Amino acid sequence: MSQESIVFLNGEYLSKSEASFPVEERGLLFAEGVYEVVRIYAGKDYEMTPHLERLERSLKKTDIAKPADFDRIPEITAELVKKNNLPESTVYVQITRGKSPRTQRDYNGLESTLFLIVYPAAAFNPAAAMPTMTCAFVDDIRWEMCDVKTVMLMPNISAGNKAAAVGADDAIMHRNGTVTEATAANAFAVKGGEIFTHPADNHILHGITRATVISLAKELGYTVTEKALTTEEFAAADEVFVSGTTKHVTAITKIDGKDVGNGSYPIAEKLHKAFADRVVELCEIAQNA
Repeated sequence: MSQESIVFLNGEYLSKSEASFPVEERGLLFAEGVYEVVRIYAGKDYEMTPHLERLERSLKKTDIAKPADFDRIPEITAELVKKNNLPESTVYVQITRGKSPRTQRDYNGLESTLFLIVYPAAAFNPAAAMPTMTCAFVDDIRWEMCDVKTVMLMPNISAGNKAAAVGADDAIMHRNGTVTEATAANAFAVKGGEIFTHPADNHILHGITRATVISLAKELGYTVTEKALTTEEFAAADEVFVSGTTKHVTAITKIDGKDVGNGSYPIAEKLHKAFADRVVELCEIAQNA
């Protein structure tokens, strides 16, 4: 029988069955919470600093207090990875506003809730082929602060379910015909060798992997234009791909059941390889791993 996983909740390491939230936790009652997901490769976190910087920005934008153990998150992460013996994993970090009676006012001064849990991930293989998936266009019905990584993911889940209902793996969301992003990844389109992606404004999450991919693309000599494209422009692109903490660089082969481009993804392939090399470098992964 496998050992029960260990989590971190408000200063304590607990078995998952021991951890519990108050019924009046505002993260449960109002979805007042923000989160991050950090990938662990060979026991080392990847890009923890930008994840924590974004988490702090999310806290400020939602006026949620920084928990006392915020600066210990890297240490807590490393300890959880060790305690759970999960050198290949993802760490979920969540901060919610805290406990108070169910009211939309008079909640100042609350102590926020810090929760971390580790989930196993497939072993990282730098030489693995680039993953692919299919997508469907779905209306983006989220709020106007999509740059905040909030736990309120019902619109994302709904979009993913609508895509699944028509046989697609994920949704590419759009606002009145203007593409924003996928449900849990940033979206890119390639046309004539130029790479396009939605500007980093309030309508998309400012992805950590997105920033890396843009940097790598420029290092490889490609022009990257941060410009909002229409669904028609995405559908007519030579290549479409997404980027994210768990998806890395993933090519989109079909949108709404129609092939993207001619079925080849030379630029996405190069970015997939460059990203894998970056992970190897930053996490000091042995080349023969």
